Amino acid sequence: MAENTFDKLWDETIFPSIEFCIKSIDNTIESIDDTKDFIDLKTPNNTIYKKELQKLYKRKREWLKKEYLPSEGANAVLDFHKLSVIMCRSIIGNKYFKFSEKKANLLFKQIDNSRIPKKEKLKKEINTIYINYKLAFYVATGISYIDLLVKATTKKEKETDINKIELLNIFINRLIEYGKLYRYRENNRHDDLESSIIIALMKNDILKRDFDYLAYSALMYQWQEHTKSEICFDILCDGKSSLSIDELRELIMTI
Repeated sequence: MAENTFDKLWDETIFPSIEFCIKSIDNTIESIDDTKDFIDLKTPNNTIYKKELQKLYKRKREWLKKEYLPSEGANAVLDFHKLSVIMCRSIIGNKYFKFSEKKANLLFKQIDNSRIPKKEKLKKEINTIYINYKLAFYVATGISYIDLLVKATTKKEKETDINKIELLNIFINRLIEYGKLYRYRENNRHDDLESSIIIALMKNDILKRDFDYLAYSALMYQWQEHTKSEICFDILCDGKSSLSIDELRELIMTI
């Protein structure tokens, strides 16, 4: 990833995700006036953090090339699914948010003892105590989102069929309107997928387990495929397709 590419990802994905995470910290428990003050939340100088993150990211990227593409040497190129999870791992390795673990444990107990529904408790924990893993997750999916948007735009620019160009425009506009990869449908009996992944990132980090780059990379790929399927379904339901179901699916799923 070139210097200007990293800068672009910082501006379009990493920093907006940081801002989103900060805004999502609310007064978690009624008895706490300010959650940020309660846990002594601190954030670094962004210029310094960006340089440190890029340095760590580059080191892990080169390691992954040697680990998984040894025969390609200096010509090794990683796809954006792997780049997104390398960034995810780099953020976990260089956490943006710092806070008092002792006070975070106290906050956890207060959330756990509250009378709010279980899923709401989990959201409050993710928005505060597990915020670094939330940030890592949102950056990974954000990079995968940008990758899909670029691929769709590139496919449209190469297309010559007017009907297909129109449908690709619809696809791109839907993707831009949604602003991220499409969420998986929730089941009331289980935690949503986003929360489950964030918790998995947290537990694996705390227990010092190996980070599975390939598994998370496959997940980012499948999330892109899910997004394409959802938008394809929406286009069909809206009756905007001038192609048959098979033709539309072939057009969208080969982005």
